[in-house]
Amino acid sequence: YGIPAETTDGMDVAQVQAAARAAAAHVRDKGTPFLLVAETYRFCGHSRGDPGVYRSREEEEAWRARDPLTLAAAAFRHRGGKMYERWTVIASVPATRLKSVRTASTALR
Repeated sequence: YGIPAETTDGMDVAQVQAAARAAAAHVRDKGTPFLLVAETYRFCGHSRGDPGVYRSREEEEAWRARDPLTLAAAAFRHRGGKMYERWTVIASVPATRLKSVRTASTALR
């Protein structure tokens, strides 16, 4: 279709940020679409019934070592200050929402 595209390492926050900025600049400057593909690793199975036996423990451990959320949290913790305070607030939001969804779905049973 002739749409410009770029593939980036979705496990690297800095690469994703740079690629997203470049894609946004393209769209703003040229007024045409841009496809950005961020390749990531799925840490869990396809469904609750998927035991994930097709991946080795070593493979999973290697990818977990590159988990962008874990790496970002470690970097913010190391820096300390306001950035780490903001991170703890941001990181708590999804867990809070997930808990409320679980509570609501359990009540429906």
